Amino acid sequence: MSIIGRVGIRGKIALSVALCSLVWIAAVLVLHGDMRSDPECALPMDHHKYIAMAQQDLGTFRIAPFCWRIGMPSLARMVGGDPWTVMAVLTSIGLICMMCAVALLVWDATASKRHVLGVCATVLAMGWLTRTSVWNPATVDMLACGLMMISVYLLTRRVWVWSAIMLCGAVLVKESALLALPIALVVSSQRSWKHLAMWTLPAVVVVAIVRLSITAGNADASYLATLPEALRLVQHGTSTYSLSYLVSTIALDRLLHPSLNDMWALTGDSVGLVAGSMLIAVAWYVPSRRWFVVVLCAVTAAQVLLAVNIQRVVLMSGPAFAAIGWMYIDTTRLRWASVLLVYLACGLLVVTTVGSRVSPSILVHVVVLAVFIGATLYQHRRELEG
Repeated sequence: MSIIGRVGIRGKIALSVALCSLVWIAAVLVLHGDMRSDPECALPMDHHKYIAMAQQDLGTFRIAPFCWRIGMPSLARMVGGDPWTVMAVLTSIGLICMMCAVALLVWDATASKRHVLGVCATVLAMGWLTRTSVWNPATVDMLACGLMMISVYLLTRRVWVWSAIMLCGAVLVKESALLALPIALVVSSQRSWKHLAMWTLPAVVVVAIVRLSITAGNADASYLATLPEALRLVQHGTSTYSLSYLVSTIALDRLLHPSLNDMWALTGDSVGLVAGSMLIAVAWYVPSRRWFVVVLCAVTAAQVLLAVNIQRVVLMSGPAFAAIGWMYIDTTRLRWASVLLVYLACGLLVVTTVGSRVSPSILVHVVVLAVFIGATLYQHRRELEG
């Protein structure tokens, strides 16, 4: 018997998803290249900080919050060579891990290849996480998200030790991987707070140790004077980074002056209509998961009060949102639309992959919404006639 014949159905699914993910990464690179050829690359953005961390000893770079996200730069430094190339490989590994995890979560819940195809298309269509990470791989989001989702999947399989180890690795890459806890409350049958607290505790300790070990130098004038602008500036053209500063400059402004642009970035432009509609259906029609879904959405949305970017912050939970929708769609009144949703997800994926924008435009979403509403009215009419 061949090796492929011995890996079982889960292994075949994971292998197929991994190969398709590699093909998609290659397509994005061929169509859009990477960030180094774009004038935007010179701006004082995150990738400068992570590349600098990969070229320095651990703890030498002290600009928060980047200095606490030591996982990916440390791996790049250990591997050696061009940091950008090494981070591109690590980002690809993170994307493959993420895709395999969501595919296996959906397969274990539904045993439906159609649902697996649907969740893969839905996640890859979240361009602010997927396509942006491939275009600018010197960021940590994709690797953190991949390790987080693998951790959650291992938890559902009750592989506790490896799941906890993966979560510790994820928070070393980015602290927001602690979102694994509310995600686990939704997708896992494990409801013991004691067990989940024990599972999360090592990752919390890791975050605390890193924070205490590396002192931020954002307010150290002598240290800032040694850094070029690309490494010194954090956001809003300043090096300042503290909870009070974030609350006063971002949180209060977004709470007191909400905008339609922010609402669109928080919903359609990040998660998308397919995953969003299914998530709402799960919260509405599946009482056993309702409040866990609400908590996950609330915790995810709360992050935008402390970050300039909205889409990338929200999409740390994006793959989980898609997985939850496809895992429970057959228990909602949207079960009749599963085939249609697969087609819509694949259509959005094509637009995300080949389009000039990293996410579908509002016009595309309007078309998707019109198709879905039309199909819903047609289905309702058939039910009445029946």
